[in-house]
Amino acid sequence: MPPVSTFRVSGPALRALREERGLSHQQLAEKCGPYRHHKSLLKLETGDGKAVSEKFAQEIAKALGVPVAAFTQPGPGGGEVRPTPWKRVA
Repeated sequence: MPPVSTFRVSGPALRALREERGLSHQQLAEKCGPYRHHKSLLKLETGDGKAVSEKFAQEIAKALGVPVAAFTQPGPGGGEVRPTPWKRVA
Protein backbone atom coordinates (compact mmCIF):
# COMPACT_ATOMS: atom_id res chain seq x y z
CA MET A 1 0.00 0.00 0.00
CA PRO A 2 1.19 3.56 -0.62
CA PRO A 3 2.43 5.74 2.25
CA VAL A 4 -0.08 8.06 3.90
CA SER A 5 0.69 11.76 4.21
CA THR A 6 0.43 13.12 7.73
CA PHE A 7 0.68 16.56 9.29
CA ARG A 8 1.97 17.58 12.71
CA VAL A 9 -0.63 19.78 14.38
CA SER A 10 0.26 22.78 16.51
CA GLY A 11 -2.17 22.51 19.42
CA PRO A 12 -1.99 26.18 20.45
CA ALA A 13 -2.56 27.36 16.86
CA LEU A 14 -5.54 25.04 16.42
CA ARG A 15 -7.06 26.19 19.73
CA ALA A 16 -6.60 29.87 18.83
CA LEU A 17 -8.28 29.41 15.44
CA ARG A 18 -11.20 27.53 16.99
CA GLU A 19 -11.68 30.09 19.75
CA GLU A 20 -11.43 33.04 17.31
CA ARG A 21 -14.43 31.56 15.52
CA GLY A 22 -16.36 31.02 18.76
CA LEU A 23 -16.59 27.26 18.22
CA SER A 24 -16.66 24.57 20.88
CA HIS A 25 -14.85 21.29 20.30
CA GLN A 26 -18.21 19.66 19.59
CA GLN A 27 -19.19 22.31 17.02
CA LEU A 28 -15.87 22.04 15.20
CA ALA A 29 -16.11 18.24 15.17
CA GLU A 30 -19.58 18.45 13.61
CA LYS A 31 -18.27 20.84 10.93
CA CYS A 32 -15.40 18.42 10.16
CA GLY A 33 -17.71 15.54 9.33
CA PRO A 34 -20.06 12.91 10.67
CA TYR A 35 -17.33 10.56 11.92
CA ARG A 36 -15.24 13.09 13.86
CA HIS A 37 -15.40 13.23 17.64
CA HIS A 38 -14.79 16.30 19.78
CA LYS A 39 -12.34 14.37 21.97
CA SER A 40 -10.07 13.89 18.95
CA LEU A 41 -9.87 17.66 18.54
CA LEU A 42 -9.29 18.16 22.26
CA LYS A 43 -6.37 15.71 22.14
CA LEU A 44 -4.89 17.58 19.18
CA GLU A 45 -5.09 20.88 21.05
CA THR A 46 -3.53 19.56 24.26
CA GLY A 47 -0.82 17.40 22.66
CA ASP A 48 1.35 19.68 20.54
CA GLY A 49 2.86 17.90 17.55
CA LYS A 50 0.32 15.09 17.17
CA ALA A 51 0.15 13.71 13.66
CA VAL A 52 -3.10 13.56 11.70
CA SER A 53 -3.91 12.26 8.26
CA GLU A 54 -3.97 14.61 5.32
CA LYS A 55 -7.73 14.04 5.03
CA PHE A 56 -8.40 15.00 8.66
CA ALA A 57 -6.13 18.07 8.36
CA GLN A 58 -8.07 19.17 5.27
CA GLU A 59 -11.41 18.66 7.06
CA ILE A 60 -10.25 20.82 9.97
CA ALA A 61 -8.92 23.49 7.61
CA LYS A 62 -12.18 23.60 5.65
CA ALA A 63 -14.26 23.79 8.84
CA LEU A 64 -12.15 26.70 10.10
CA GLY A 65 -11.86 28.41 6.71
CA VAL A 66 -8.04 28.45 6.77
CA PRO A 67 -5.22 26.69 4.94
CA VAL A 68 -3.79 23.55 6.54
CA ALA A 69 -0.52 25.41 7.14
CA ALA A 70 -2.33 27.73 9.59
CA PHE A 71 -2.30 25.04 12.30
CA THR A 72 0.47 22.63 11.29
CA GLN A 73 4.17 22.57 12.01
CA PRO A 74 6.97 21.61 9.66
CA GLY A 75 7.63 17.90 9.68
CA PRO A 76 11.02 16.16 9.61
CA GLY A 77 13.33 17.63 7.00
CA GLY A 78 11.51 20.98 7.02
CA GLY A 79 8.47 19.90 5.03
CA GLU A 80 4.86 19.94 6.20
CA VAL A 81 4.07 16.46 4.97
CA ARG A 82 5.84 13.34 6.03
CA PRO A 83 5.12 9.87 4.66
CA THR A 84 3.97 7.23 7.09
CA PRO A 85 4.30 3.67 5.84
CA TRP A 86 1.41 1.29 6.24
CA LYS A 87 1.99 -1.46 8.75
CA ARG A 88 0.37 -4.84 8.44
CA VAL A 89 -1.16 -6.05 11.68
CA ALA A 90 -1.23 -9.79 12.16
